[in-house]
Amino acid sequence: MKRTVVVLVAFCIILPSTVLVFASETNVKAYGNIEFGESYSTVKRKAEQDSDMYYVGGFPEKPLVVGDIVITDYGAGIHFSFFKDQLYQVKINSKDQTANYFDSIIKPFQKVLVKIMTKNYGPATKSKDIGFADLKKGFIKWSHLWEPGDIGVEKEIKIGIHSYAHASEYRVIMLINYPPLNEKRKQIEKAEDENSIAEESENF
Repeated sequence: MKRTVVVLVAFCIILPSTVLVFASETNVKAYGNIEFGESYSTVKRKAEQDSDMYYVGGFPEKPLVVGDIVITDYGAGIHFSFFKDQLYQVKINSKDQTANYFDSIIKPFQKVLVKIMTKNYGPATKSKDIGFADLKKGFIKWSHLWEPGDIGVEKEIKIGIHSYAHASEYRVIMLINYPPLNEKRKQIEKAEDENSIAEESENF
């Protein structure tokens, strides 16, 4: 019982600190005219009105907004993820490709994304070249990271290559996070998990 009380107190301490973040306008671009912190309905409406997105779907139960875009000559998927009905993450991924297209599609698209981010935000905070032999099935190998303190904008940008666990297919991944919301999300989810574990522990 004591553990439950401690965890609940910690959870209550975290919640007040999130109110200002969730209630505020961020004015930080996520993609196009979509900004971090905007609601599911706002992001979906803006995505549907964006002429550069030729498919838009919504999953309010998750919530998640998805679409298809073209970056230079490469088709890609885009995912908008929310926490407390506020956009905190954008994910862009290439189409899945087999090993036969690793050098002709996967690596070139990865380089295109790096060039675009470098043009906007300067050299990556951390970078390393990734080859086929560096990949591990079921994991994303990150090649480039831009941190907020180095680019002057509240964004964390990561580019890497994902190797599927149960198929010989690969995709380029770019994650754009809004750190204030993302960190609050992690704190609240951790507190909720700890509370659940404390409650379950009373059964044994």
